[in-house]
Amino acid sequence: MKVDKNIFYKLIRFISIFMFFYIIFLLLLIDTNVNYIHMNNSKFSNCIVVLFLIIAILILRKVSVKFRKCNMKAEYIDIIIKILFFGLLFFQFIVIESILFKTRWDVEQIMNAANDLSKTGVLSNNNYYSQYPYFDIYPNNVLLTFIFSLIIRLGNMFNFHNGYKMCVCVGTLLVDLSGIFLSKTVYNLTENNKLKLLSFILFVLLIGISPWFLIPYSDTYSIFLTTLVLYNYTKKEKKYLNYFAIGLISCFGYLIKPTCLIVLIAIFIVEFYLLLLRNNKFNSKSIMKILACLLGVTVIFFYNSIICKYIKYEQNYKYTFTPYHYLMMGTNCETLGTYSSEDVLNSINIMDYNKRIEYNKKVFMERFNSMTLVEKIKFYSKKILINYNDGTFAWGREGGFYGRRYNSDTHLTKFFSSLYYNNHKNYFVFSSFAQIVWLLVLLFIFIELLIDSEYSKYKTVIILCLIGITLFTLLFEARARYLYLYLPYYIVIATMGIHNFINNGNKIKFKN
Repeated sequence: MKVDKNIFYKLIRFISIFMFFYIIFLLLLIDTNVNYIHMNNSKFSNCIVVLFLIIAILILRKVSVKFRKCNMKAEYIDIIIKILFFGLLFFQFIVIESILFKTRWDVEQIMNAANDLSKTGVLSNNNYYSQYPYFDIYPNNVLLTFIFSLIIRLGNMFNFHNGYKMCVCVGTLLVDLSGIFLSKTVYNLTENNKLKLLSFILFVLLIGISPWFLIPYSDTYSIFLTTLVLYNYTKKEKKYLNYFAIGLISCFGYLIKPTCLIVLIAIFIVEFYLLLLRNNKFNSKSIMKILACLLGVTVIFFYNSIICKYIKYEQNYKYTFTPYHYLMMGTNCETLGTYSSEDVLNSINIMDYNKRIEYNKKVFMERFNSMTLVEKIKFYSKKILINYNDGTFAWGREGGFYGRRYNSDTHLTKFFSSLYYNNHKNYFVFSSFAQIVWLLVLLFIFIELLIDSEYSKYKTVIILCLIGITLFTLLFEARARYLYLYLPYYIVIATMGIHNFINNGNKIKFKN
């Protein structure tokens, strides 16, 4: 029996259309009309913004005929992207010099440990809540701390002793490089230079000028890794080295931020399905690709074990949180599935690893089963609003966010702090602009899913990643920031949506 390869894509497309329809439905009709945690600071309702965007897009569609016929040379577009890249980098370093501050929450724990590690070579397991070993509770931050310690050492070698600032600068560079690889990925998929440029412009507007580059944490470091995986996967002529890189980078990212693994899972799902269509026929090339990918996975876990021995870190599992803890926290009705210090303390106080898992499972099931169907719909709808109705991606929402500031009281400091600090006069300008760009991206993702029904394995992988990260934030702890590392994936689909809507009848298809 012959299986239609489009069946799987049609199913994924149907799920994604429903998902984005419901997200946009909530953002337009509910918006901030109900109370929930971490509501956005935009001055305009989403309905007004989307209405304005639709009018602007329809006008653009009418007047863009000349631009469509303009055949700009590839080298000119590359020059424009380079100018935008260095211009963005220059802007970001001005912001860093003007308003850099030491944030607290997990970043403070990690940076303190990284500073100690750079001096002693031993990981100090900082106390968490005054008495608990931080890296036993959150072992996923061990590798990131080691990386920060290397960056601090490198800065010291060149007589630059502000380790925090050094880690911010490296993170900023990685964020911007993710924009370069995003544009290269779009070109891999479309072989269209205009879309390559458009994707980078969207990157600058949504990610580049977002102040998250000021925070040295897993979000700003992992966004580069997820984009690099997609770039390797979408290359036209992939060598075994690319499959090795996919396995290595995905798992390297997993050890920094576990959600990095979503893209590797999506790739395996799609490739396994394509293998089934070939009646399970493994050829030598298929086997070598799998082995190359698995070798990359093995290498990174091997080196991670060596690093742990080198810094004298041995995980004590009696403190470690499992996914069941985050499931439990994700169903906390009082916090709407966001971070709960009470849940954290309740889990920590159970010293036995297995008993903690049993407790987390029990509380999760009690909370989930205590809600009626209508209450479940309301609860998870509010979680979607928390995750998706914030174009700043929960900027300033973490505990003790604005810590010690480095900068003097200059005109630039006053300007950028007024723009980027939540409680300052002109913050609404940034938050409103960020919300407009984010709504634009979401709207065109939905449009692209509606108008392009043709199969592409690369598009399927990207859509699976968007579904995966959405499900993650629904099931586990809710936070808009957790979408950050997959924002380039959102931009890829939105870029195609913008082009295909404006150029109706002259659609560009994803390569296979």
